[in-house]
Amino acid sequence: MIEIILNGEKKQLKSQQSLQTLLTDIGFASSYAAVAVNKSIIDHSAYDTTEIKQGDEIDILTPMQGG
Repeated sequence: MIEIILNGEKKQLKSQQSLQTLLTDIGFASSYAAVAVNKSIIDHSAYDTTEIKQGDEIDILTPMQGG
């Protein structure tokens, strides 16, 4: 098991996995969001090749309307 921080909360994963797998597993499928791993925005084309490791901090950033 590895531990990560997802949107500020600790989460246990069974094993190291790709960012795309993580997003699929948590039911996230929006193309209108940005995902940062350890404070670096990851391009959508790199989700499959970005490996999530022990201690990584993942933030899913979605646009908000307002004024």
